[in-house]
Amino acid sequence: MRYYVVFSLLVLSLIGCKKVKIEADDGMFLKKEYVLGEKLRITIDSLSDYRCPLDPNINCIWQGDVDVFFKITDGVSTMDSVLHFSIDPTEVTFKNYSIKLLDVSPHTTYQKETSDQVKMLDYKVRMLIVPF
Repeated sequence: MRYYVVFSLLVLSLIGCKKVKIEADDGMFLKKEYVLGEKLRITIDSLSDYRCPLDPNINCIWQGDVDVFFKITDGVSTMDSVLHFSIDPTEVTFKNYSIKLLDVSPHTTYQKETSDQVKMLDYKVRMLIVPF
């Protein structure tokens, strides 16, 4: 419920001014639709997290990445896209909006037991959506 209030406040600020940055401080969760303004809607469909686990005993050659698959629509046009956390593209454009991936949490840790691993619906995605 808290994320809905944050988005509502951000939507009101978007309606009041043209150049307002929209940032979901609490993050967006998978499989939920978020409404920005009157018609802009965004849904995080899925993600693939293959970052190096946070573990002092693991030495990674590459930091890894997160792929965030999302859909954005304005009621007329719809775009399916993917953003990456550490490789390009980290930012995409939809009509007159710039969409940038800021964070994906929680960060994975090495777990021997599969029951301790992060579940997909536990992930939170933070994006910055800026009209231009």
